[in-house]
Amino acid sequence: MALSGYSVLGVLGEGAYASVVRARSRDTGKIVAVKRVKALDPKIDVDVDVPYVYRCLKREIVCLRKVKHRNVVQLYEAIFDGQSSGTGDIRRQSSASDVQTFRRLDLVFECLDRTLLDHISDHPDGDCNKDRLQSFCFQLVCAVDACHAVGVIHRDIKPDNILITKDGKTLKLADFGISRSVLKPGDRSGGMTPYSSTRWYRAPELLFCTSRYSPKVDVWAVGCVCAELATGEPLFAGDTEQDQLECMQRTLGSHFSSAHLEYFRKRVIGFRPNKEKSTSLEEALGSSFSSIGRSFVSSALRLDPSQRYSSNALIHHKYFERLLEKDPEHGRTGDGSCYMGTMGDEAKSDDDVYVPAVIAGDDEDGHASEVGSEVESGGAYSQDEFDDEDEYSDDFS
Repeated sequence: MALSGYSVLGVLGEGAYASVVRARSRDTGKIVAVKRVKALDPKIDVDVDVPYVYRCLKREIVCLRKVKHRNVVQLYEAIFDGQSSGTGDIRRQSSASDVQTFRRLDLVFECLDRTLLDHISDHPDGDCNKDRLQSFCFQLVCAVDACHAVGVIHRDIKPDNILITKDGKTLKLADFGISRSVLKPGDRSGGMTPYSSTRWYRAPELLFCTSRYSPKVDVWAVGCVCAELATGEPLFAGDTEQDQLECMQRTLGSHFSSAHLEYFRKRVIGFRPNKEKSTSLEEALGSSFSSIGRSFVSSALRLDPSQRYSSNALIHHKYFERLLEKDPEHGRTGDGSCYMGTMGDEAKSDDDVYVPAVIAGDDEDGHASEVGSEVESGGAYSQDEFDDEDEYSDDFS
């Protein structure tokens, strides 16, 4: 299938509903990555939920139109049935229920060939370059804070969803296919839908729980990714949701919120709070992090989300003091609160924040196999731009 305005140079990856190709712009000569969506073409037989695919794509486009940051992958244009609409006013295409509006969709992104997972694979004993480790951790926190500042929860932060520029110095957060935006306080539309992060990077409140959670699920994932970058191994590599919970307890103890403890006791067969740690977090992190660096990771990995740092608080952690002095504006895209404004008294507390129990489709190594996480992309969305937003927990700050 021809790609309007671009020459295809090769395939970068294949997913359940799309492929990603490297291409060159015929006008500028620029090399780009193009996500070619096959699920919308009735001539192609794919076993996916097409309305769900449409919603994911809609979210990606609207999100990347809002999240503009040097550490977030850039969407150049969206091409509907061969016609470019720039970064895509997808609202003109009709509602999410009318999937027949267009047959072909190509999303054109900046092209970065390597992922953080590739970098970790190249350093199986951990990244011993402490300056690079610090820089990568800082850039990831800045990317997440840029999302949270405009009311977006990424929900699938993991090494293979983080890209690295060719010079090996800059990180870019990508793959926003299962991200969610949040509602204004006081609005009620029910809880979050049951798709979220890969098990190894999933916050404890995402395990076995029921309906609502806060942006701090992304902060937990940041802590897990940074620990893996330092050691070369996943910090919590559980085989099942229950095993994942036990892995957390072996290193962090049982300092869950009272609401989560009660929920786990009722819903997790054989659950017992384990206050005895078999391995401390300091031991698990090894020597790549300084004591201040270990404090940073610990601040992101608080079992109780009300005690966990926000993304904006992490930017100002002492571990990043030197980087902030050199570039104080790097992570600033807002005041760290929701893009609708500072939250009022009606916003929910962390004790009300839960999420669906077992996330369907986990494969053997803990990586989610949902439709929305199959292919690298990018995304986010705003309150008035689509019809299935989530209820909000106000803990952005």
